[in-house]
Amino acid sequence: MRGPEGVCEMTTDSTAAGARQLLRRTDLYLRLGMVLLVLLLAAAITLEWFRYGSLLDSVSAYYYTPAHAVFIACLCSLGACLIIYPGRTGFEDVTLNAAGFLAFLVAFVPTSRGEAECDPRRAFCDIPSSTIAANVAAVLIIGGVGLLVAYLAPILRAGHGALPHAGDRHARIALHVLAVGYVVLVAGFLAERATFLRTGHGLSALVLFAGLIIVVVNSGLHLGHQGGRRVWYWAILAVVMLAMAIVWIAGKRGAMEHWIFVEESVVILGFTFFWITQRVAEVWAEPEADAEPTDRVLT
Repeated sequence: MRGPEGVCEMTTDSTAAGARQLLRRTDLYLRLGMVLLVLLLAAAITLEWFRYGSLLDSVSAYYYTPAHAVFIACLCSLGACLIIYPGRTGFEDVTLNAAGFLAFLVAFVPTSRGEAECDPRRAFCDIPSSTIAANVAAVLIIGGVGLLVAYLAPILRAGHGALPHAGDRHARIALHVLAVGYVVLVAGFLAERATFLRTGHGLSALVLFAGLIIVVVNSGLHLGHQGGRRVWYWAILAVVMLAMAIVWIAGKRGAMEHWIFVEESVVILGFTFFWITQRVAEVWAEPEADAEPTDRVLT
């Protein structure tokens, strides 16, 4: 009698352990994939730098260069990964979703070219606004579908699969804020198309970077008794914020060229470093202690 039960228990434990290992591998590969996308974008920018001997004023300015396709592909892929990746809390999950959505807008709405003359040998000089508007319309439609699913899933009692942390009050508040922001975006796009296309990139990038910083802060706030790891996250955030402040001051005083490029690079590199070390610090160092939270978050 005990034999079959023992075999059944062993099989169940083995299956559960295999499922946990699969989730960890998927998590690791998704993180590594995002890092590779950042490296791909960096490689394309570096090649343009070597080819022409100078940097552009911002990372976003490479939209107009031969790195155009890589810039858009990387941002869209990163946006999809941020949306797919489940947050450790409901609030973080919604924040990652918002950041991922904004990454698509940053990709499709180009930054202002400014008053500099366009060199046809180095840049695309004519990108029709109708093409940009069509891409933005597609993103807004899918964003609306995503919001609808997020609101309907708990009502249809499917929230645990489609919207984790559906009972989290902070997640609901964040979702409502996201919905209001989406309505404002759609209204601006429909009412003031030219203004939207002129300012949409900068505003989307600003909120996107703010969202990434919020994710780091949220991770530091939800480590409980794990003080060492909490300090680690605060240290990353402090270094990034200090570097941003120094670069901003230097740029405004005219002491640094391409300071916007450097500012964007600091945020991207800081979040990438956090993204790599977060999993190492919280899971791979102590796999047994993290097994239960991992299952809860990634389901």
